[in-house]
Amino acid sequence: MKKIGIYVVTLLFVMATACIPEEKIEKLTLNKQELVATFTGDASKDFNETIEIATGNGQYEITSENEKIATARVVKNVISIRFNSSGETRISIKDKVSGEELKIKVVVNLPFSVATTETTLHVGASKSIAITSGNGSYEVVGGDEKIVATTFSSTTSTTTAIVFKGKEEGSTTVKIKDKTSQEVVEVKVVVQLLKLEFSVKEEVFEFAPNCSESSFQIFGSGEYELMMDNPNIDASLAVDEIGTKIIFNAKGKTEGKLTVRDLETNFEKSIKIKSLEDFVVNIGTDNTEIKTWSKVTYKVAKGYDYPIKVLKGSGNYEISTSNSTVAEVSNDNNGMKFTTKDLGQVNIVMIDKANPCLKIEIGIEVVNMDKKLQLETDKIQIQEGYLSFIRIISGNGNYAVESTNPSIVSASVEEDFIQIETNAVGKATLTVTDLKTNEKKTLEIDVIKALKPLILEPSSISVHKGKTEEAIILSGNDSYSVSSVNPSVATANISGQKVVVTGNAKGNTTIKVVDNETKHEFTIAVSVIEVIPDVKFSVREFNIKKGKTESTVQIVSGSGFYSIASSNPDIARASQSRGVLYIHSSYREGEAVLTVTDTRTGKTDTLRVIVSDGERLALDKTEVTVLKGQEVAVVITSGSGDYSFSIQHAYASAEINGNLLTIKGSQRGNTTITVTDRRTHIKAEIKVTVLNQIGDVKFSARELRLKKGETNSSVSVHSGSGAYSFGTSDSKVAYSFRSRGVLYIYAANSGRATITVTDAQTGKTDVLNVIVDGAPDLVLSTGIISIEYPKSANVLIISGSGSYRVTESNGRIVSAALIGSTLNLKTYAAGESFVTVEDTVTKQTKVVRVNVTEPVVDVPFELSHNQLFIWGTVGSNYVNEDTVAWISITSGSGDYEIIKNELGDLITVKIVQNSIRIESTRNETKEGVITIRDKKTKKTASIDVRVGMVVN
Repeated sequence: MKKIGIYVVTLLFVMATACIPEEKIEKLTLNKQELVATFTGDASKDFNETIEIATGNGQYEITSENEKIATARVVKNVISIRFNSSGETRISIKDKVSGEELKIKVVVNLPFSVATTETTLHVGASKSIAITSGNGSYEVVGGDEKIVATTFSSTTSTTTAIVFKGKEEGSTTVKIKDKTSQEVVEVKVVVQLLKLEFSVKEEVFEFAPNCSESSFQIFGSGEYELMMDNPNIDASLAVDEIGTKIIFNAKGKTEGKLTVRDLETNFEKSIKIKSLEDFVVNIGTDNTEIKTWSKVTYKVAKGYDYPIKVLKGSGNYEISTSNSTVAEVSNDNNGMKFTTKDLGQVNIVMIDKANPCLKIEIGIEVVNMDKKLQLETDKIQIQEGYLSFIRIISGNGNYAVESTNPSIVSASVEEDFIQIETNAVGKATLTVTDLKTNEKKTLEIDVIKALKPLILEPSSISVHKGKTEEAIILSGNDSYSVSSVNPSVATANISGQKVVVTGNAKGNTTIKVVDNETKHEFTIAVSVIEVIPDVKFSVREFNIKKGKTESTVQIVSGSGFYSIASSNPDIARASQSRGVLYIHSSYREGEAVLTVTDTRTGKTDTLRVIVSDGERLALDKTEVTVLKGQEVAVVITSGSGDYSFSIQHAYASAEINGNLLTIKGSQRGNTTITVTDRRTHIKAEIKVTVLNQIGDVKFSARELRLKKGETNSSVSVHSGSGAYSFGTSDSKVAYSFRSRGVLYIYAANSGRATITVTDAQTGKTDVLNVIVDGAPDLVLSTGIISIEYPKSANVLIISGSGSYRVTESNGRIVSAALIGSTLNLKTYAAGESFVTVEDTVTKQTKVVRVNVTEPVVDVPFELSHNQLFIWGTVGSNYVNEDTVAWISITSGSGDYEIIKNELGDLITVKIVQNSIRIESTRNETKEGVITIRDKKTKKTASIDVRVGMVVN
């Protein structure tokens, strides 16, 4: 039964099928089978591209070989493709009716983009721009290769960046193409010229060692390499708010060269680096060097000055104190120092102003302590009858002094000075005792004969050439020497207490007188005035033709002011102008004598004038000197006009042209030329001297350097005629003189001058440059002096330029006068004044403190008694009034001092007005002498003191 059902169904199906008509099957075609697109990276879109099915049967199946790259769908006759990433794949579409299948090639490219489309770089530098999206293969298709070079950087498989390198300054647009997508990106590139610069413009950068920092800025790309050729100089880079800087430090004073290379541009720049002198000092007598930034602490005593000596520094310093009540500071011509005032601690800071970085800080602790006794010197030489002072540099404030020979030297203590008074020539030793510590120092005194200052009058002289003048020696020491700076102008000699000056030639010079005892020098300015020569005619006789209107004769010497008189005006008369005599003859023959009178000197000369029908033969010269190869002219002043000549020797030749005879030198020698008037047969002779050619005058050196006061004879004149004159551009600096054929150059003061030599025959000159170095330092024999009114005293100027100026702070107390190299001090009243000596050449100054005391009245110095007994001091629990005793000074000047205490610190001795207080300090038995001195009269008194021991 089941089988029949199946058969029926099958039959019905076949019949039904057989009844449907047969349809046409279309060929599957697409409008394109290849698709190239760019993936934008936006996967949110459903589909990016579509392809139309041109023909087909309406039923399709579509698949993608790689759906990670692209997926597709088909709706009706449209294929839609969505891009998921870049790459290449194939899309297959199959016609379900015909079974036909087609492949669509799909290429998905990435978009081409870069990180920036503008960039700036420097010549020689490189810069990269990242490729943010692209397909890995690129090429340059535009841009100026002269300005920038373009390359690509890549990994093993992918190009990752565009690399630009600046070649020259300018700008261009570089075009880059993605070879895959054909997209082009434009990048604007600007290339700048980068310079490597320093903030310092000097060729040398100087800095101070041991400072916290010394630096300068550097401007460039920002990446640098430093190369220093001196390992003792450290250079390093640092960045601050301005930019990059180079920091330096050094090990002491040194120098080297720093080269900086810009790592981006490879530019290099060098500069010389020099570390300055360090700042180094020491304190007082301690030789320990204290350097910049070192911190040192000293323990010092209260109430003393401590000088600070600069061992290294610029010369310009600043000093300060943190507490002026403990220690004060000062900085003057004598240098820096600090003075301790009270107990405590203080910081002293010193700065070298050349570089404020150079700073030294010293910690000072002021305590009570005994100081070593120290004098400023241990020997001194003083003139007889003079006062001198020696400073006590260090000690404990209470001193005594004794002399081994009071008849030669006596001394006293004035505060921190030892006042020394000399009484006779000889030697003595002073012993100075610090009464607190009993330490002793000796001072050797050499008293020499008192020497007088060298003084002459006058200090300037005018003398006629060939005459003498005198200067009187008002003060000196009887033994002198004298010299002339320029003996050719003036010389001098000593005659008793006179200096006799002789004028030799017109000019100026200086006569130097030296005291052989003191070596002091006094100078006399000498001016030699030339004496007016006697008035003279050029000829003794003159011939003139009668009736001739005018003929001339020269007045060859005289003052230039003349009067003329004729003995016979009817025969000849004359007038004169500027040394020329104009003679007028009459129409009569005869003779006349013309007399010329010098109206300045009153002296006269005569000329015989002969008036005749024919003029006598006369020449304007009868002797001539001519150089070989050169000519000289002789004028025939009178004659017939028809002349001949003859020559004795062939050393010269001659020719006559009218009234002019020309003589030419042929060879060195002497000859005579005789001129004959052919009409009158009168003869006249000319003596001729022929010299060889003279070379140019020359010094043997072009420049000479001397020290002030030096005389030099190393320079000579080695060519010329031998007849010279010399001059100087500045006689205050240097001048010359000749002695016995030797040229001497004297250096008067520091500066520059030129010495000029002139050849008297040729008139040619040469110049010698003279440089005179500075004068020695100004040094005085003492800086403090005490004088008893109304006495005077002298202070010697030991060294200096020789030119000084003095001023007084109080002229009512003391006046100062310079006598050569001696400062003479004259007193007017008791008191204190300061005298300043200034060297006008070096501008150095020194100050002399002058203490003028009242005249000493000779009063006796007496005590109430000269023996004393006191008990020793047991302690505070034991009361004994006999441990203290008083002695009255019954007579004296009122000013006293303790000069000896043989009991030492067992007792204390004080002078209270006109009394002496003596007190024991401990319980001990001892005997000794106390000596008291009257400061004004120098008289002494002694007290024998015995201290007894108290026994409980």
